[in-house]
Amino acid sequence: MFPEQDVLIPRLEEGDKYVYHGSIDLLHVKENRVEVIDFKTDLDKSLQDQYVKQVGIYKQAAESEYPKRKIVGIIFYTATGEVVELD
Repeated sequence: MFPEQDVLIPRLEEGDKYVYHGSIDLLHVKENRVEVIDFKTDLDKSLQDQYVKQVGIYKQAAESEYPKRKIVGIIFYTATGEVVELD
């Protein structure tokens, strides 16, 4: 397990180029699978669409580092203990 992994990802959206800088809360590397885990303290899931996009960007970074493993995104809501797995 690797906590707080910094990522820099070049992105192109709607013709604009930029570099996304973020931090993966926890990267759990297994033999055939890598879990990109993002912890959220929210009491509800009203911002989940934004979090799905964020974790998707983190998954891209993990895919470039672990091309032969399945990459799974996980949002873990710490206040409720709910786990949302994103393929």
